[in-house]
Amino acid sequence: MNEVISKLEIYDLATGTHRVVKEFPYLIEAPNWSPDGKWFVFNSKGRLYRLAVNGSSEAELIESGVAQKCNNDHVISSDGKYIAVSHHTAEDGNSRIYVLPFEGGEAKCVTPNGPSYLHGWSPDMKSMAY
Repeated sequence: MNEVISKLEIYDLATGTHRVVKEFPYLIEAPNWSPDGKWFVFNSKGRLYRLAVNGSSEAELIESGVAQKCNNDHVISSDGKYIAVSHHTAEDGNSRIYVLPFEGGEAKCVTPNGPSYLHGWSPDMKSMAY
């Protein structure tokens, strides 16, 4: 079995430099900044995690209720209060979009028909592109 190591890095566009925030002995995907700049949200093994941008703490699981087969399609709302995810449902394995509080909680389905793969949330939070 191949060992997987993931590095969450920040690249500075102005200077062309980068730094490793945290190294993980497992696969992580799709880190996103929170709107307030304090957190990264990423997925691993179907779950969402939050990590302080300075990498000083361990990654925290974001409880998501039924949405435990998330892929790497997730978006944080512009106000930082919610996360939308694409989750593969148990009923038919199709991806559908769910929304949950940023702090964690029960995810609510917003696209009853699948497959639905999330790709964007409008700044006014009234629409999603998928």
